Amino acid sequence: MRLIVFVCDIHYGHCLLCACASMKRQYVPLTLFSLQRMVDLGRIDISQPIDISAICNTKVVVVDPTQNHYGINLTDEVCIMNGIECSF
Repeated sequence: MRLIVFVCDIHYGHCLLCACASMKRQYVPLTLFSLQRMVDLGRIDISQPIDISAICNTKVVVVDPTQNHYGINLTDEVCIMNGIECSF
């Protein structure tokens, strides 16, 4: 396996690095505030488990596998005020 990568690296040079960078897994960011808003607006049924299909069915978050989207990154909204990190 390493020999194949080495040979491809010789023939393609930097193109191999570009291809690897474009194939990096990406996760669509979703804040807790946005998730709560979807629940409050009735876009997500809280009587059912909240999974990636329930979030994608809201049409607010789009997970596109052709763009190397492998899932959702659930984050907290964070602000920095006077050099101090604070959450909402």
